[in-house]
Amino acid sequence: MSVPPPITDAPLPVLGHLPSRWEPPTDDSVTLHSGDPLPENRTYLAGPVIEIGKVLSAHSNMHGDKGAEAQTAKRIGSAIGGFFLGAIAVWAIGAKIRLWYLNDAPPIALVIGAVIGAIIGYIASKPKYETSYVGEDGIASYKYGGRDSTIGKSDVFLFSRGDVLQTQQTQNYHNGVYTGTSYSFVWNNAAGKPEHTIQGAFQHKEGNPPTEDAYWYGVAAENAWSRAKLPLLRQKLANGETVFFPVKGKGAVGVSKQGLTIQIGGKQEAVPLDAIGNLGIDKGEVTISRVGAKKGFLGIGADGVYKFPYGGLGNARLFLGLLAEVSGQAEPQEGDTPDVAEPAAAEVSA
Repeated sequence: MSVPPPITDAPLPVLGHLPSRWEPPTDDSVTLHSGDPLPENRTYLAGPVIEIGKVLSAHSNMHGDKGAEAQTAKRIGSAIGGFFLGAIAVWAIGAKIRLWYLNDAPPIALVIGAVIGAIIGYIASKPKYETSYVGEDGIASYKYGGRDSTIGKSDVFLFSRGDVLQTQQTQNYHNGVYTGTSYSFVWNNAAGKPEHTIQGAFQHKEGNPPTEDAYWYGVAAENAWSRAKLPLLRQKLANGETVFFPVKGKGAVGVSKQGLTIQIGGKQEAVPLDAIGNLGIDKGEVTISRVGAKKGFLGIGADGVYKFPYGGLGNARLFLGLLAEVSGQAEPQEGDTPDVAEPAAAEVSA
């Protein structure tokens, strides 16, 4: 596999085919961030920096046959379209507010509107190409800058800079109508300050977005992050330590070989391994129940049920993985609801 040139030494694009600066290995060891095979004929704007370690997954939304020449033609076409639309808009608006009659619009006003429309069309049609990599030790992404600078923005984040990862996924509604799903992956340092963020939104109420959606970049990064941090946490458990995971605004939960330590709402409670009943994630909430737990009625009389938002749990994937290991249970997935004794009437758990 050829080694890509450093970003600063990479040649500027020329008219025609843009050169790819990374060639995927032929053994299929690198996949899309979603885990699917890499598509053929893609142009990668830059190669992965060595600091992120062995590349696990990659993505580029730039097809190999779309060179600078094609993009220039597309933008010129958008500018021409904007030119005419701008003139028409000025003519129509001026007539509506009675600045002039339909047939006597000042030419200078039409020209000004046309020029503004052309500028907007040209700027708005700038291609939004991206290349991203997830490695064993970090992640890197690059955004297309145009003919004069292939790389408009580069962003490299090494896992060693982070301490806690918090993830969130929210379905948004307006007047009862689904308007999209927003997501975020935020890495904070030991002081609680954000070091890196991947965020965005997609339109897919049921299931996941397409395999090349940027959402999967965050998922792949979270998986790589968890794999990188897991050996150290396992070693702490082996040394008899309790590994704590912060719960934003609520406290923390700890995992040890003896069981759970729950510090929520200013109270601390130990749950031995043999007292852990079920684990579940439902509607963005993590639920842990003791053996024989009861939900109660409208929160009254609840006993042995602990809930906290998944989005507020730091290093949530690591927490669930470690807890599954020490308890011998399968790691819960979204939609898994733990078995808890139900009262006769419907209620909300405490």
